[in-house]
Amino acid sequence: MTTDSSQNPEPLPGEPSAAPEKPQRPRLTSTPTGQNIFVGLMVLATLGVVALLGGAFVVGNNVAGAATEEPVVVEQAPAEPEISFPTLSGEPLGPGPTDWLELRGGECISPFSGAFDEQFVVVPCAGSHQAQLARTILLSSDPLEEFPGEAVVAAKAREFCALDSLVNRDLVVEYSDLVVEFAYPVNTQQWDLGQRGVYCFLTSTSRSGFDSSLLY
Repeated sequence: MTTDSSQNPEPLPGEPSAAPEKPQRPRLTSTPTGQNIFVGLMVLATLGVVALLGGAFVVGNNVAGAATEEPVVVEQAPAEPEISFPTLSGEPLGPGPTDWLELRGGECISPFSGAFDEQFVVVPCAGSHQAQLARTILLSSDPLEEFPGEAVVAAKAREFCALDSLVNRDLVVEYSDLVVEFAYPVNTQQWDLGQRGVYCFLTSTSRSGFDSSLLY
């Protein structure tokens, strides 16, 4: 029986034989181990998606809550008024209009309607004038000290404005209606602002006027 050599050709001497075909690798999912790995990856992916959705939900709720919450209003306590004490020392002020808080002591005043005026006109003491600021004092420079009450302050002012030791007796004998009028803080508001001065004015009930300083 004759064999057809073309179907199964024999390799010629010196020719390399054909490489055997490699067996085909089975798919990963077709093995038990591969199936386990595949299922595990699917579970991890599912958990990751759930975590992302949950995080987005929480962030969205926080943003929505922040947008709907009303702003918190922080009330600030009213600022305490600054305390400024008058300067009740130094040389008397020169002629001209001035605020009562600027007076220092020794100024001659004209016209003069009362110790509690808020504005005064300072004039030379060598000319005619109706009053003279004989003495000033600051009752307290302690910012924390409370107002002791008008009655207490008035009593201190009256005691301080006894001017016997300051008045030139040789001159005052010419005036029969000579009096001392004084101003002082009358309420808590003035006291808390630092307006704690006592101002002692030498004047006459008739406001007839003086021609010189009546102080030593």
